[in-house]
Amino acid sequence: MAIRDTWRADASTHLQPGESIQAVVPAQTSYPHPVLVASLYGIARRTARLVIATNERILIFRRTASGALGELLEERPRDIVIGPPRAVFVFYSTTALGERLYIHRRWWNDIRAADEASATRAPV
Repeated sequence: MAIRDTWRADASTHLQPGESIQAVVPAQTSYPHPVLVASLYGIARRTARLVIATNERILIFRRTASGALGELLEERPRDIVIGPPRAVFVFYSTTALGERLYIHRRWWNDIRAADEASATRAPV
């Protein structure tokens, strides 16, 4: 099973009836330096996050050291635009979700998908 599918399955227990997941984006609250010491610092501070964009809201979870879904930290309204992702280096930095999050280039298509789904969402 792909990691996205695992995260989707784990997050499905937190969804309300009729709610569906549109995008899953892993992020970090501290800049992920390639140095081993900085990586250990990030693990110790538990800086890994998982952003789940649904058709109704955005959920922000803590990720465990193994990458699994942890506790629900925050719930944000769905009208927030996360991107468009752009950066000189590999990580895109955003504060749209409350705290500063760094998102790797690998997940930028998921950010774009979440923003497009939010834009096409019918107003309530």
